[in-house]
Amino acid sequence: MRCNAEKLVTMEKLLKILMLPIVLGVSYSSEFFPELSTNGVPCIFRELFDIECWGCGMTRSIIALLHGDFSRSFSFHRFGLVVLCLITFISLKEIYFTAKNRKKNVH
Repeated sequence: MRCNAEKLVTMEKLLKILMLPIVLGVSYSSEFFPELSTNGVPCIFRELFDIECWGCGMTRSIIALLHGDFSRSFSFHRFGLVVLCLITFISLKEIYFTAKNRKKNVH
């Protein structure tokens, strides 16, 4: 049982570390797939119930932020900046503590 818990913690750390590169990768890919930054990723909730969910526009908002277009980002979703800051903070914090623990285990 303990082994499964350790695997879950490791997976959680890995996901936290990979959040920022994934967000940056989506932003970079929008250069090659411009329909991503205009149409966005289709929302399943919106397709099923024909109403916007709380996350609709978040991807486009973050992409606009990473391209430096703050007004467009705000028009897509008001909390895009907050979410991007949280993703960046969580990822960097996890990278820092993982590196710190790895360094501590080496000595």
